[in-house]
Amino acid sequence: MTDEAEHSVKNKILDAAEYTFAELGFNAASIRKIAAEANVNLTAIYYYFQSKEGLVQAVLERRFAKLKNEQIKNLNELYQKFNNSFIPIEAILEAMILPALKHAAQAENKELSMRLIGRFVNEPDRTIQEILTSIFKDVRVAFLNAFKKSLPGASEEDLLWGIEFIWGALSFILCNPSKIEVMTGGLCNPSDTDTVLSKLKQYFVPGFKAINKTS
Repeated sequence: MTDEAEHSVKNKILDAAEYTFAELGFNAASIRKIAAEANVNLTAIYYYFQSKEGLVQAVLERRFAKLKNEQIKNLNELYQKFNNSFIPIEAILEAMILPALKHAAQAENKELSMRLIGRFVNEPDRTIQEILTSIFKDVRVAFLNAFKKSLPGASEEDLLWGIEFIWGALSFILCNPSKIEVMTGGLCNPSDTDTVLSKLKQYFVPGFKAINKTS
């Protein structure tokens, strides 16, 4: 099999896995169901991905690679702009949040993408949470270090809480847009990227500044 053919088979499997995981969740989505959706045999999945967990890892890495790269790129540009020193909290938050909002708005097959992310973010299985944590570890460390530089009076515990609150807010907004519109009677539009970014900064900037105990 040529490299191009192998790439095509792997993508067929990943596409089928995304759809099946989004529809059924991790536990109910069997390798057999994914193989049937991809129209490949079981051995092909084990050959390329070794296990169900390996397949999940590949699905999430493919889904989040562009997002992670943009977040790190934005942060590196801020370090250059501010001479590797103090970066305004507003700028750090935008570098972290905006790529996620854009990623959601521009995602191919947006409904499937958000359903898939929602499934995994809310998945209680420890293995899935460990995979998600490992995928975003470099991003989390990078932003934690940026906040530490700009908020030297904040404890690491407080900063970590703040970062968790950001991920939590983003996850809820991106995975439940219709619910938010219904609950707010249409006053809040989660698809309005500029407004969502502005509102998140409106609440998180004072929150992060409040934990910077300088005295």
